[in-house]
Amino acid sequence: MDLQADGPLHAWQGSGAIEVWTEVELSALHASWRLARTGPSPALRQRIERAMRWHLEHTQPDNATNRPWALHAFLLEGSPEGRAYAGTLLHNAIAMGGTPEPLSAWILMDAAAELDLARALPRSS
Repeated sequence: MDLQADGPLHAWQGSGAIEVWTEVELSALHASWRLARTGPSPALRQRIERAMRWHLEHTQPDNATNRPWALHAFLLEGSPEGRAYAGTLLHNAIAMGGTPEPLSAWILMDAAAELDLARALPRSS
């Protein structure tokens, strides 16, 4: 991953399905958030923030994934757009049957754990 780049973490090549790319991209954001939280790399955190800003501007949160990948990252991004994006990810995960399917439930539990950890961290002023 190019830590100096802007835009998505993985460039869409245009030949594959946008649905698959969206799933890969948002799951990579989910995992990268954990790496940034547990590692000492400010460059990784900044790269994730740039990728999230790109997604808020260019990617529909329901762009073919009903899985709430990176929901916590978009919530913690802090903007009204980030909260709306996270809300749509959650809505899509439960829209079909009122409850998430097993993988989405795991993703939501992991996101909730990340939110709990973020809430427990001291806030900088």
